[in-house]
Amino acid sequence: MQRPQLLLASTTTSLVPTSLSRLLSTHLALDAHGAGLLTSRTFRSVAVSRHLVHSGIWEWNNTVAEHEKHAAVIFSSDSTPLPISGDFVPARGPAVGLMLPCSGESTIRWSQEAEILIVWAPEFALMEFSDDAMLEPTAFSDTPLAQGFRAFSYAMSRTTDAGSSVSHYVIERLLLEMMFGTKLEQATPDPSTLTSPSLLDTARSIMLLNRENPEFTTGQLAAELNVSVRQLQRTFARASTTPGDVLRQLRVELAESMLQNPKYRMLSIEDLARYSGFSNSLQLRRALKAEGRESPTVIRQRVGLDDGSFQPSSTGQPSSTGQPS
Repeated sequence: MQRPQLLLASTTTSLVPTSLSRLLSTHLALDAHGAGLLTSRTFRSVAVSRHLVHSGIWEWNNTVAEHEKHAAVIFSSDSTPLPISGDFVPARGPAVGLMLPCSGESTIRWSQEAEILIVWAPEFALMEFSDDAMLEPTAFSDTPLAQGFRAFSYAMSRTTDAGSSVSHYVIERLLLEMMFGTKLEQATPDPSTLTSPSLLDTARSIMLLNRENPEFTTGQLAAELNVSVRQLQRTFARASTTPGDVLRQLRVELAESMLQNPKYRMLSIEDLARYSGFSNSLQLRRALKAEGRESPTVIRQRVGLDDGSFQPSSTGQPSSTGQPS
């Protein structure tokens, strides 16, 4: 799994979390009492809630304003089986969770009382990983990743520690990555049936999930896909590229977006290089040059984030008295 980026400040309105009561109202047409809400925690844009539901029908309706669209993952907090209807893409084994999409409608029919856990994530955050984030309602099977996702989410729902802004950011990133990783794992077909286009698409999705990890290599990518490195290279060669080139491009895209984002203004170039998947700033500069991009300093100057009034330090803390905007 990719390494979480460090973020010490959050000032953009897109990261203001939607209240849980608003999520329940817009997506399920329920209030807190009707949804059996027990507890909830919010970690920046991601929310985790526990509910005691009774027999009845939940109608998932995501026909809301674009900025309010969320996906959700439902786990059973105990051993109660989750109700699976024909709306859901079936799991490859016994279903332990349900993914509700960022758009469309789904029906969940609760036949008995159950304690459940819901992880809510906004569409804009999931789109960082994939342009088609959470398009279909999906039931997923009990894999080590799903088990870890459920256990971590449950622990976060019960914590009473307020936590720091850094811990909230890291928790948010982990929950988003686990959600996308679980979706990707359920959607990945048997490697023996993969055609070159689907292998290429799946490889790129795995790269997106791991691009922030400087130690992620082509060999690890091939192992994730259960193919040989040579087969992977041949697949990319048919698209006139290489796995290394695509991974570099994805890291450059991430680095450039961070360089242009005021939230990361307090990070030195060296720190930012590491958080975007490069071993050091020199490697980042070379990658930017190879992709025909400007240097990190020039990119920041062009968007007004390096005007001399603020000097990032290698610790990620401002060395002047000015505060990041």
